[in-house]
Amino acid sequence: MQVTPEVVMPADWRASAEAMHGWRLDLLTAIDRRESIDVIAHYIRGAEHAWRMTCVPYDGALASISDLHPAAAWSERETSEMFGVRIGEGVPLLRHDHDTRPPMRKVTPLPARVETPWPGAAEPGDDGRQGANPSRRRTRPPGVQPEWEL
Repeated sequence: MQVTPEVVMPADWRASAEAMHGWRLDLLTAIDRRESIDVIAHYIRGAEHAWRMTCVPYDGALASISDLHPAAAWSERETSEMFGVRIGEGVPLLRHDHDTRPPMRKVTPLPARVETPWPGAAEPGDDGRQGANPSRRRTRPPGVQPEWEL
């Protein structure tokens, strides 16, 4: 099933949520698009479904909708911490060290992924010796940027 969300401007995010009065907020999350963050909300009323989406710059902010849809409170805090989008006044949920990059952004290196040898890098019959299969190049773990490698 192909779903096309209604796209709203960040300034209209709250008004869009107000228009969904009588609907239940099912999901609020985000997607990192590298230059911006897409914040997505899914609403349900009976058998009907509605999607709203807005595009927020990395340093952008959104108005909270948790007073309109109480189910948004947790999701707003989680989205704020994991993706770095300021939503309302937001009380810390999981992370209290906001000196680091938000972990769900694509530009955030994940140390465990960078430091742990990638199992897919070994070739069948490769016993770990240098030059065991010189025709094959070593692969980088999925999601690891070249500048993250130590």
